[in-house]
Amino acid sequence: MNLLSAVMPGIREARTPLSIGAMWMTCVFLVAVPNWSDLAGLFPGLKWVAEALRAVPVVYVFGGLAFAAYLVGLATQPLSTYFGKLLLRPLVRAETRADVPDGRAARALFMWVRKRVDVSRYLAPISDAVTSAYVKAGLPATMSLHYESAKILGRLDATALQLWKSNPDQYQEYDRLRAERNFRRGVWLPLLGIGLAIALQLTFWVGLLEFGLVLAGCIVLLYQSWALDQRRTVLIANALFQGLVEDSELKTLVQTLATLTLPPNWREQESVRCAVTAVAFAKMGDFEESDNLTWEAADAVVGDAVPDLHFSDRTVDLNSKKSRRAIAEVADTVRDVYISNQEADEIPVFDARLKKALDRISTAGREAPA
Repeated sequence: MNLLSAVMPGIREARTPLSIGAMWMTCVFLVAVPNWSDLAGLFPGLKWVAEALRAVPVVYVFGGLAFAAYLVGLATQPLSTYFGKLLLRPLVRAETRADVPDGRAARALFMWVRKRVDVSRYLAPISDAVTSAYVKAGLPATMSLHYESAKILGRLDATALQLWKSNPDQYQEYDRLRAERNFRRGVWLPLLGIGLAIALQLTFWVGLLEFGLVLAGCIVLLYQSWALDQRRTVLIANALFQGLVEDSELKTLVQTLATLTLPPNWREQESVRCAVTAVAFAKMGDFEESDNLTWEAADAVVGDAVPDLHFSDRTVDLNSKKSRRAIAEVADTVRDVYISNQEADEIPVFDARLKKALDRISTAGREAPA
């Protein structure tokens, strides 16, 4: 079993470029053979090559062709993958989109995709894993709301490597799904080329029918590659939830949060929790995410300072002395988080965003409804 586990990934990796290259060479063969006499007249060297190959043992010829097919596959696989991803992009966007899009066609595609893919099958385990990581570190579960669980999706391939040690059988299944996805996403384009090459040798209507069937097969292959991607994602998401693997960024973030200097009421106010997480990301070197969370902290200051804003049936005068004083106190608490953790560089970003938030509310009127 250990030998098989070590050999199978290599076989899967070689199969895809070898198949792609062989299919492209078949496509060239189908185009070249009917026009061999014309090609030989244009390129006299082709006759010399054909004569020379007749003297070579068949085993060596097939070996050379296989090696050539492998090299051709390595060179052309990125092309198939690129166009495959391009064609599947509408499905991926519909899958990851949070709201229903505008437009009849976009809405129809969105509903079709969501009927076939339950995104909660992988987003829910990832979200639960994030929450569990915070709780295990002694942090409030609400802090996990400030970590974008979808970020983990982009690192699943790197995270899955941990399964090789913790659960080899599950890693084999993950690797199989990945390889099957890559295979289908790689062979569809040369298959389309073969279909076109054959269609050109047939009568118009027969060739059109043949090419249509091949095109339908290519669409099925791309759809299958997309479906396999969902199964792969679900598998590693559940492994993350079960603790078989760990996300490196999440682990580092939680460890960093445990070392920060925090105010007494940091668990109670959303703006302070956002600022704390922003500081942790800044210390990790992720300044873009730190700025994003600093903006969220600024936007949350008003709601923390004036709780009545959370009630839709109440209005609040944000220009009153009481409201202004409360906003200033919460804003000072947030600034103290940055200062006490040596990240004062984020304060100008926070102040600029807070000013925009206050201006936006003031523009809506002196009384600010929820």
